[in-house]
Amino acid sequence: MTGRLGTLLRRHRTAAGLTQEELADLAGVAVRTVRNLELGRVARPQRRTVEELADRLGLSESDRSRLVAVARGGDVEDVEDVDDEQAGSLPGDLADFTGRAEELGRLAEEAESAGRAGAVRIVVVSGPPGVGKTSLVVHAAYEQARRFPRGSFFVDLRGMDDEPTTLAQALDQLLTALGVAQLPPSTDARLTLYRTLSADRRGLLVLDNARDEAQVRPLLPSGPGWLVLVSSRNALAGLAGAHRVPLRELTDAETHTLLTEAVGGGRIAEESAAAVELGRLCGGL
Repeated sequence: MTGRLGTLLRRHRTAAGLTQEELADLAGVAVRTVRNLELGRVARPQRRTVEELADRLGLSESDRSRLVAVARGGDVEDVEDVDDEQAGSLPGDLADFTGRAEELGRLAEEAESAGRAGAVRIVVVSGPPGVGKTSLVVHAAYEQARRFPRGSFFVDLRGMDDEPTTLAQALDQLLTALGVAQLPPSTDARLTLYRTLSADRRGLLVLDNARDEAQVRPLLPSGPGWLVLVSSRNALAGLAGAHRVPLRELTDAETHTLLTEAVGGGRIAEESAAAVELGRLCGGL
């Protein structure tokens, strides 16, 4: 039931307009606790913790009871199925995501602007391999999902692979996520359907690991009010109208925080010199 608990908790949090950090602060728990619950990584969540989160979310009595029931492993008869419309096809967020406050702030501004824009809002996050581009765009997508209640979507374009994701494959994923049960037979027909569906709704689309502009352009939604986050090793300078966020390596302070989140503050304090050396060897990646 941990996956269903995470889905339900994330839905209530985004509906309340709270980030994971804000909810954790209100409930007096660690951010890691909220993240791990939402990711389904807690096999036996403490009832007191779940109740405190429910109280801080301001849930109705029925919603509160449902959340607590899921946490204690309620049967299907006890708890209705949960559709994670907010998360759409997004992959899991990182429980130990660290730093990037400036970049997240920039992406939050773009998400806010998407609601007022008369066209698709495109942001390209670029940087070298291992710098955390995917982690950033996925984390930002979860943070901004509440602004796009009709869905957040994800396609791994595998741009650096020997066989990148084809247009047909990407359209199959997107149309399925958009609720199309029977796909049109040809790629052209699927593209036409995708453009029709994306024109009638606003949403958030993550195109991860893009090789070049040609791989991205056909997948851009046709309607206004969309935010498209593209990650790529290249800045994709030929993508007209895109805003660009270059991603640098982690600072020493961010590296220290990441290691602390990953292995615990006590261990890092005891072996501080080794932690510094590990961060140096990783080169801020």
